[in-house]
Amino acid sequence: MKVKSIFLISSLFSSIIIFWLTYGFAILNPLYDAWILSAGYHDIAQHYIGWLFYRQSPWHFPIGLIDNLAYPYQFSVIYTDSIPILAVFFKSISFLLPDTFQYFGIWGIVCLFLSSFFSSLIIFRLTKNIYYSLLCSLFFILAPVMHMRMFGHHALSSHWILLAGLYICVIKNELTRWQFRVSWCVLFGISVGVHAYFVPMLGFLLLGCVISNFLKDKKLSFLLDLILPILSVLFIMWILGAFSFGGSKSAGGFGLFSANLNTLFYSQSEIGGIIANVFNLKIRDGQYEGYGYLGAGVLILAIISCFMFFKNIKQIKLNKDHLVILFVLLSVFLFALSNRIYINETKILSTHMPFENLFSVFRCSGRFIWIIDYSLFIIIFYFIYKNFTKSVFFIVFVCLFLQYYDLKIYFSHLKKSANIVYKNDFLLKLPKNKNIIMCDTPIFDNSDSALAHSDLNYKLAYYAYRNSTSINDFNIARKNENKIQEYKLKIQNELDNGVVRDDSIYVFGTDLYKKFENVLEIEQNNGYALGYKK
Repeated sequence: MKVKSIFLISSLFSSIIIFWLTYGFAILNPLYDAWILSAGYHDIAQHYIGWLFYRQSPWHFPIGLIDNLAYPYQFSVIYTDSIPILAVFFKSISFLLPDTFQYFGIWGIVCLFLSSFFSSLIIFRLTKNIYYSLLCSLFFILAPVMHMRMFGHHALSSHWILLAGLYICVIKNELTRWQFRVSWCVLFGISVGVHAYFVPMLGFLLLGCVISNFLKDKKLSFLLDLILPILSVLFIMWILGAFSFGGSKSAGGFGLFSANLNTLFYSQSEIGGIIANVFNLKIRDGQYEGYGYLGAGVLILAIISCFMFFKNIKQIKLNKDHLVILFVLLSVFLFALSNRIYINETKILSTHMPFENLFSVFRCSGRFIWIIDYSLFIIIFYFIYKNFTKSVFFIVFVCLFLQYYDLKIYFSHLKKSANIVYKNDFLLKLPKNKNIIMCDTPIFDNSDSALAHSDLNYKLAYYAYRNSTSINDFNIARKNENKIQEYKLKIQNELDNGVVRDDSIYVFGTDLYKKFENVLEIEQNNGYALGYKK
């Protein structure tokens, strides 16, 4: 049996077992969506509603456009993080699917499977040992950074994309130049169809490969190595409608959602674990995005690797490829830290950067720490294998047990029940077949009120979906706030002139409703005012 076939089969079994231990199988049922809708304000509810409206919309060109979720405008499914590559596929066969259909549970197990597969290939390419590669792949599908995202912001749990990029880096010398280019173009195109944040992450890896190739052959063809993947990204974005109804591509806030200097050791409070019980590590607000905990098992292996490295440092010789790897990893690490560097809650450095708005296109710079995590996994497993040929399996197996034990408390909270029932009062209380018009934009006093608004927004959007009507404002990424506000002002002007739409429900999150009590029947609901035609 070929090595890749062995890895495919083993990855299938290991991903099924880990998924069952961690999440259970209930959510694999595509007809079961209550666990998503009951998530309330959490991102996955937004992503699912995005898919529902996209499926309900007629086909347009570009093919990723959604109707009725930011009425009267259209925008791309990219901005609901609904995994566009799957949304387009399932919409194309929608006539074969039942009315209720969710693919997010299936995507979770696919992510585990592909992470196991690509990590097996990487470790095997470096060690030529099948059994060692299979053992090490289990660490990759127990990576805290992946499970932290799973079914919260599930598209971002697609870390196999980074592992696929790392695999290309590892085998680049075995590829022809055009195989190299096509591989990167395909992977960049897929990354757009999953989540745009993987594009610049892959960009760092591609840059390292291109620099390495240029240092070897000194040919200007390296420009083509960079240009073709960029063109593939722009093409897929265009096909999916990313340039339609876009607001500012920069969301601001670069430096807020960064990584802490303790990120590799910090296990968040809800995860618990061995390290959290020994050290009192903290982060500042926003740095949950830079979560990069390695896990106790990998940290033990890292300590052993460091000890062996310094013990044999005189025998270690660095070549140009090693220097390029160090340069790329250092660049990624600095970008993840951003321009505001903290250790625990203590500020080390804070400075303004040129082109800060440009960096804010990917303001959650802390997410880039994932590249460091997986690169360290690979380096550590390779170093352990080279230095412990006789006892390597025992050492790694013990640390695997430690890795799972460290995360067991966290995993125990991730189980999804098969008996969750979604309750949406608006489906019962509101009159049927009405459009939802959000008339103003509330100003939130705290995060709790902001989350309550998101929960309400999702429930109203789901009401609109079930009634095949529309909502004019929804929680989407990079939306055009100016156009949204322009339409709200148009509605307010209509009400000022006594024009009330019989087919709509007016929703107010501020005291603005008092201005229109003469033309609207007002009903208070969970801190919001709902207005109807008198």
